[in-house]
Amino acid sequence: MTIDPARREALLECYRTVDPEHVLHVGDLELYDLPAPTWFISGQGEPEAGPRG
Repeated sequence: MTIDPARREALLECYRTVDPEHVLHVGDLELYDLPAPTWFISGQGEPEAGPRG
């Protein structure tokens, strides 16, 4: 699965704006190279839940 470039930029802009220490993401992550430690609850097609980043 590839993420749409506009969606990728929107997600990264959220990280830049908030500058979080940690993130909880719910649903399909679609992007695994994130600028903060991110835990996610797996969505459809995700291999497993756990920390990323």
